Amino acid sequence: MSLPWGRERLHSATRAVKSSFRLAKALSRSIVQSWSAGSCSTVVPIDGIYPLCRWFSHYVNGSMIVTSIGGTTMDVRPYRIDPATARQSIEAGEAVVLDLTSPLIGSAIRGRIPGARWVSPRDILDRNRHTADLVRDLPDLPRDKTIIAYCTCPDEEASARLTRVLRRQGYDAWTLIGGLPAWRAAGYPMEANAA
Repeated sequence: MSLPWGRERLHSATRAVKSSFRLAKALSRSIVQSWSAGSCSTVVPIDGIYPLCRWFSHYVNGSMIVTSIGGTTMDVRPYRIDPATARQSIEAGEAVVLDLTSPLIGSAIRGRIPGARWVSPRDILDRNRHTADLVRDLPDLPRDKTIIAYCTCPDEEASARLTRVLRRQGYDAWTLIGGLPAWRAAGYPMEANAA
């Protein structure tokens, strides 16, 4: 099999990807060490290396505290809530739940948290949309209640992004730790998916 762009370019691209992963691992170890040592003001510049940092932020899995995007510093501290606390808030009527389960996965999951409002994860993960547009297109969200978002992503990408966006807009938003699988594993009530 011959490659249209040549073997040299393939090897060069492979080396670049491998070195990016090594850099991301080294950066993550450094940040985790400084974070666990009590220095919570680590700033990670990501201008120009978005794909690497997207992978990097998932690799660190919640240990990244602050990032710099286009010269603007943004808090990306994970605002996460455990299923037991979320259930208490929901049952007390103090929370609104947003379901970011993909329609492709939703049919296989068979259930959702009772009263959850579905939001398209594709819209949330669209990096080309302005955050104000995301919030405007969401179902009416009360500002006096806690917003709990969940998805079925292994790294909670959709719900974590929505939580950050809502927090920047002044909402009290939280990501459900472990998403829907954690809720189900705890044996909490589920309702049938909307048809």
